Amino acid sequence: MERSGVQRAYLKVGDKVRVAGWPPITSAREIHATNLLTAAGRELILFRGATPKFGNLPTGNYDYARKREGDRSRPALGLFRIWSFTSVSTFLLPEDINTAFNLNTYPMTEAARQSVAKFNRVKDNPTLNCKAKGMPMIMENPYPFAISKKGNDIQIQIEEYDLLRTIHLNQNAAPSGTRPSPLGYSVGRMEGTTLVVTTTNISYPWFDQAGVPQSGQSVMVERFTPTADGSRLDYAVTVTDPVNFTKPVTLNRYWLDLGETIVPYNCRERK
Repeated sequence: MERSGVQRAYLKVGDKVRVAGWPPITSAREIHATNLLTAAGRELILFRGATPKFGNLPTGNYDYARKREGDRSRPALGLFRIWSFTSVSTFLLPEDINTAFNLNTYPMTEAARQSVAKFNRVKDNPTLNCKAKGMPMIMENPYPFAISKKGNDIQIQIEEYDLLRTIHLNQNAAPSGTRPSPLGYSVGRMEGTTLVVTTTNISYPWFDQAGVPQSGQSVMVERFTPTADGSRLDYAVTVTDPVNFTKPVTLNRYWLDLGETIVPYNCRERK
């Protein structure tokens, strides 16, 4: 919210406020807030696309998340900068770009389809907590991330969950005995200006929030390609998982250089 102009000083513990938003599909006493009227009478816009609900001049502008162009003034940085989410660049299936997240577009095995049929999107969603997401879901997150050099390696500092991915450039594969982890083990190489990353040893059990499962046999190949002016980072990830997919699945998206900074995530579980 701070990125949209909503400051912490506008709210304090004990304030009596009014909230407008979307009710839950469960019996939980919660709401997806889109607008908030503070005790001082200031209306806060809490969600992109929300219009004023309380008749006040609102504070908050999420248009930054709708931008289609990034900063072209620093082409020399190339890949190594902070990249930001834009709401028009979410993951898309190239086979059917108009039906992203439509499960019918995934070439799932019968075992995977049975698993999805049992998945409850309300109760089983793996993101409804402060447990960090693994690959490939962490790369769909809506927060900035920074790509930088670290010795012979490349690091990706992800604001969401305060995560750090290491891309090993001087290796061809994960060392023998590498233990599986949610982010897996990543090795990379440069092909011109494109960073190509292969990730194995992934223990994260989910391919996406819709309940598509992921096995330990999953192998991911990512391609990070900055435009010549450095304003945009094109991305593709191809996932091969013989347990859950009948053929490799490729997802595409992009990020922009919006001049943002990485800040602490500070996720707190609801009691």
